[in-house]
Amino acid sequence: MPCNDVTETIRIVLDTNERLVSYRLRKSACDKAVGAESLLLDHLKNRSIPEILKLDPASLRLEYIAQNEIEDFLRLKHLFALQMAIDTFTGGQAGGGKNASCNIVEVNYGSDGIIIEADISVDIIAERIKACGPCRNVHKAT
Repeated sequence: MPCNDVTETIRIVLDTNERLVSYRLRKSACDKAVGAESLLLDHLKNRSIPEILKLDPASLRLEYIAQNEIEDFLRLKHLFALQMAIDTFTGGQAGGGKNASCNIVEVNYGSDGIIIEADISVDIIAERIKACGPCRNVHKAT
């Protein structure tokens, strides 16, 4: 039975040069992965913060062709979640306050890099996916 919690949690690990080492996107209520918990890691690992923020859905689709609409939807969901969390972490527009699309929960700085934990509003991501094109009908099924 689906839950009513529309929040997902993202954990991002950056190295000391602020390049992506790993991330995981999970549902907040049940702690289950959203698709594969690190669906885009093979494509985005070692990319810098500016590179991740600049990546647009069309470029992602050209670089990595999805097998079906659900995979396309999940890839976009992961991309937008990463971008929202990184944007908020760097002081961008996505975050800030109780009703924000992304709230940073915790940031840990260590000798190996940075760990960012954030809560993401699923509704906001679904709206961005709906607006971006080909998978505008997929969000109704998920």
